[in-house]
Amino acid sequence: MSRTVRSQSRQASTKPGREPLGRSYREIRDAGYTTWRQAEPAFLAAMQAFDDLVATGVADQGDIQNGKGDYFNDVLALLLERAVLRKGFAYATRRARIVVQAPHA
Repeated sequence: MSRTVRSQSRQASTKPGREPLGRSYREIRDAGYTTWRQAEPAFLAAMQAFDDLVATGVADQGDIQNGKGDYFNDVLALLLERAVLRKGFAYATRRARIVVQAPHA
């Protein structure tokens, strides 16, 4: 089942201030991570790289307001989706909520 999260498109942003976030999201996605423990090093490296871009003025206010929050939400949604599917649960997205249904016995 494909993932439909509106903010995911922001991870494809070509803005230089969001480059580490998009790169990290793709790394986590492509590696097939299913747990926070697996994704955490890539996540923290992206946050450090992003903060460095803020300090040097490359990341602008829009990157600060939208980039980090969308990145965090997208990573969590991706990991949750994979964990749910791995456990055999069904899920559906409804606006900003993810609805999880236990497998039928």
